[in-house]
Amino acid sequence: MESITSNLGISEIIFAGTGDQEPHVTLHVGRFDNMTPERQEKIRQWLAEGSGEKGEHMSHLRWAADILVGLKFDIDTVVCSGRDTYICAGEAEGNQGATYRVRRIFERVLERAQKKFATSEEEKIAPHYPRYDDIFHASVARFTGEVKPAKLTVFRERVNNKIGEDLKENPITIEIKAANLIIATQGVQKRKPELLT
Repeated sequence: MESITSNLGISEIIFAGTGDQEPHVTLHVGRFDNMTPERQEKIRQWLAEGSGEKGEHMSHLRWAADILVGLKFDIDTVVCSGRDTYICAGEAEGNQGATYRVRRIFERVLERAQKKFATSEEEKIAPHYPRYDDIFHASVARFTGEVKPAKLTVFRERVNNKIGEDLKENPITIEIKAANLIIATQGVQKRKPELLT
């Protein structure tokens, strides 16, 4: 993909591991609006660790790992979706349904957290961006500036013809070994802190 953009003279792009974060899969991202860092940390602890009377996990996000760990996905499709280009499992088979269920859990947990912790209308605990539902995907490239439509069209055609065909013939199998709950900015801070400046 880097050689395709280089040949087209496109410099307004970053790639996973080169300019952008290392390759990773994110299933859901929430956000805190109008909350102090201390309250955000309290909520994060509740989400990740629970705070039930008997020490049981109350947010139920542990179910995400129970559902996901051990599943395998064949990454066989590339999608140029505007700003981002990602690779994903193209078939909506059984394991894709697991990612859908996990995203529903996240939505319900964020709703519960909103009811439990928000003290005013201004305080929000909500999804960060529209969900992908059942698409198990990893972003591989991101445009960082404006690119002429004609170049974008050629970029998409070349990516589909070269990378798309290669992936169909030689899918990348990903097995989930762990599912982690983290503050997204902390993950970026660890992997690519310059993206936060």
